[in-house]
Amino acid sequence: MKIFLQLIQYKNLLLLAFIQLLFRYGFLKIQNVPLALSDINFMLIVFATICLAAGGAIINAIVEFENTSIEIKEKSLIDSHFSIGFAYNAYIALTIVGVGIGFYLSNYIGKPGFSSLFIIIAVLLYLYASTLKNKLIINNLTIAVLYSISILFVGFFDLLLTYDETNKAILTVLFKILLDYSFLTFFIVFIREIIKNLEEEAIDQIKFKNTLPRSFGIKKTKMILVSLSSIPLFSVGYYCYFYFWSSALFYSCGYALAFIISPLIYFMVTLVRTKKETEFRYLYNLLNLILVLSLLSILVVSLEIYYHV
Repeated sequence: MKIFLQLIQYKNLLLLAFIQLLFRYGFLKIQNVPLALSDINFMLIVFATICLAAGGAIINAIVEFENTSIEIKEKSLIDSHFSIGFAYNAYIALTIVGVGIGFYLSNYIGKPGFSSLFIIIAVLLYLYASTLKNKLIINNLTIAVLYSISILFVGFFDLLLTYDETNKAILTVLFKILLDYSFLTFFIVFIREIIKNLEEEAIDQIKFKNTLPRSFGIKKTKMILVSLSSIPLFSVGYYCYFYFWSSALFYSCGYALAFIISPLIYFMVTLVRTKKETEFRYLYNLLNLILVLSLLSILVVSLEIYYHV
């Protein structure tokens, strides 16, 4: 069981579930607005997301096993712990369950077209493993997009279905907030995935992956990352001044300064000095922490607005 959890990359699955549960129960539930899904149906959304992501992890492991050298294959969970046949069956089963739940829920709420979202994610995960993973930048973008979509899922199923003229204003604001957090998540994950390329530069060279470090070198890639990091940094700073401070949300402003902006600055400074592979692993873990802290800010904002009002 432990090996299977490693195969499906359970830490990423827990993060995806955490993101969706946080924005549902730490944000939308606190607002005085009607939500379309019952708790049980929302849990099905989370379960479908996890199934699709787990299937994506398995097909990625299968493709890597089939297309790498003997030395790399010896380190793979495929074949050493699970047969190719078992892995394919697990991928197919998880993907069918994920898409099937999406199809059921979309029809249950009277929006059958929403099922296409689950199909698109399943196709993207397959394309990432089979083709996009070896495309410069596109591989990093694909993972970042999938993480950011997990936030928008909450809005699509819980807000859009209750949208009418009576709650139009408030739901528009709430959905815009989800978009903003989706934007922030996208950039942090995008930067994190490039850091992972820096950490695994030697392995990627053996696998002939077309990554930024291989195309531009480590030094130029680090400069690109510093530039990219300024986007979430200034975006959060803009939010602090024009939304939090101007609305007297001082706790939210302080949280953002202490737990998002400051760690991002520390990340950028550390990145410039980093040279060793183990140091890139540290930066990768640091970005995971920054991502979680950034997402948790929605709970701080929601609670302060609730008690402020």
